[in-house]
Amino acid sequence: MRRYLIAALTLMLLMLIPSVAAEDRALELIRKMDYIMRGVESSFGTFTMTIEKQRWKKPRLIKMKSWDKRETEKEPAKSFILIAEPVSEAGKAFLKIGNEMWSYFPDVNAITKIPPSMMFQDWMGSDFTNDDLVRESSVINDYTHRITGTHKEAGQLIDVIELIPKPEAPVTWGKVIAEVRDSDGMPVRQEYFNDKGEKVRTMSFLDIRQMGGKIIPTKWIMKPEGKPGDQTMFVIDSIEFNVKINPKIFSMAHLRQGGM
Repeated sequence: MRRYLIAALTLMLLMLIPSVAAEDRALELIRKMDYIMRGVESSFGTFTMTIEKQRWKKPRLIKMKSWDKRETEKEPAKSFILIAEPVSEAGKAFLKIGNEMWSYFPDVNAITKIPPSMMFQDWMGSDFTNDDLVRESSVINDYTHRITGTHKEAGQLIDVIELIPKPEAPVTWGKVIAEVRDSDGMPVRQEYFNDKGEKVRTMSFLDIRQMGGKIIPTKWIMKPEGKPGDQTMFVIDSIEFNVKINPKIFSMAHLRQGGM
């Protein structure tokens, strides 16, 4: 009897090993993807966002600067975004420290705190959210990960990874499907689903090249589901990684000055 139980337990453990290995592999790929996208101590970059809406006569162009600092054991993550163009939007600024975010609008000379409930609302009329820009949620810590399939694309093996939010995680997505290159974790696309299982939007990562000493996708295109003709293209014009940033950048005084 004892020998039978030991054999049964051994068989059960052997059956679990592939599942555990697959979960480990999924997390490894997500870590690689996260490092490619934001795995540095700090960064400064200039960006161009082009918003296209079917109902608009022409696209809307927004140019911005962004300073980012990752979370450490002693300090929370910090981000500062300054709008440079168009002239009508210039001087608008956004500051995020930890889980708190504020906006500054020069036309009314007022600072407004953005509540957590608005983190997933559209940012500047685009198809991106406040959370996308300041990265409040973490693809590593806020989700579980599972490889659900693989396929080949442009000669590369692509892994399809299902991300399910953990209970109490600061996310509104019911599920995210991430497609990454098996060789290095380079993101290819991500699909976002609501809690009803309906696809809401798709982001594609394009124009992969070296910039700032890293190989990164320099063009991101977000397309909302069910809105043909609508999309937002986010292009990295320039970026520097692991730069020294004056702590005053991430202050209320700097926010009120419109980044000046």
